[in-house]
Amino acid sequence: MSGGEVFKRAAREALDARVCPIDLSEYRSSAGAGVLAGPGCSGAGEGDAVAPGVGLEAAEQVTHLAPAVMRVARAAYQLGDGQLTGTMGDLLLVADSAERAQVFVLADAITRGVVDASDAGSPVQWLTDMAPCLEPGQASRVARVARIITDPANACLRGILVAGRVTVRGVHASVREARRVRLVLPDASWEQLLGYYLVLADHCPTGVLRDLSKEIIAAYGGDQAPTDEVAARKHESLSWVELPGGMTRVRADLSPGDAAVFAHAIEALAKPRPGTTSDGDVVPEDALALDGKPARTHGVDQRSPGKRRADALGGGTARTQRSDAGERS
Repeated sequence: MSGGEVFKRAAREALDARVCPIDLSEYRSSAGAGVLAGPGCSGAGEGDAVAPGVGLEAAEQVTHLAPAVMRVARAAYQLGDGQLTGTMGDLLLVADSAERAQVFVLADAITRGVVDASDAGSPVQWLTDMAPCLEPGQASRVARVARIITDPANACLRGILVAGRVTVRGVHASVREARRVRLVLPDASWEQLLGYYLVLADHCPTGVLRDLSKEIIAAYGGDQAPTDEVAARKHESLSWVELPGGMTRVRADLSPGDAAVFAHAIEALAKPRPGTTSDGDVVPEDALALDGKPARTHGVDQRSPGKRRADALGGGTARTQRSDAGERS
């Protein structure tokens, strides 16, 4: 075994010892069971089956669940201090379990064609039509995870959701990050990748998961697994969402090469410009006041790095360039 192989093996063992990835093999459905056979509990398929009639009985219980929860809301003042803590824990558990159940119900609705036969244009709209007050981010998350578990290759995720090991949010974040690493390590085991993320996704911010991705690539890829730029470009995407305050959040998933070109272009246009206010306006050197306020920006760019990059994309850069052109003339 070469020195490089020894180093990578040590890195993998250290990563496994620190993260303790979840073994998803125990959550697989029985072989050939199909998507609708059940959530899955073991490789042998024991526990996959649900007794006849349980679905209707459970659905009837859910019908009475919301009124029961609101009874707690109306009578909360009658609970003691200790009971308030316990009841809150139960309510949070109910909310978490309800989101898991939404994923499974929607997955079956998608697979059976119920969503396609409705007036809704998408699974997300199917959800929001029934619950207009449903937060869009949650509806999107439920819809995405529902589509994920309809793939037979993700049968283990059905099992781990039912077992309560991870939340819907955790599954969504884990699949997102695992897919990105899969572009770099196409031969990596899908279940092994998921196991790393699922153990952390519910307890760590996105930045920690991205750092974990770098560790996984370093431990399993090393110098022998460069990113396939062509393959990565096939998965590029650009999206935006309107925020409540009227602003828009733009997100781009770019290949390493395209990301480097983009970052270089933006940083070139986002260099600090002396005498620029936090709004992106250029203050003339002889100005004593700007908009009725003292002009104290001579020699200083008051914009944050993020604001400078935003100006490079939008009107701020154009406004600054026009000001420069005016000074030159």
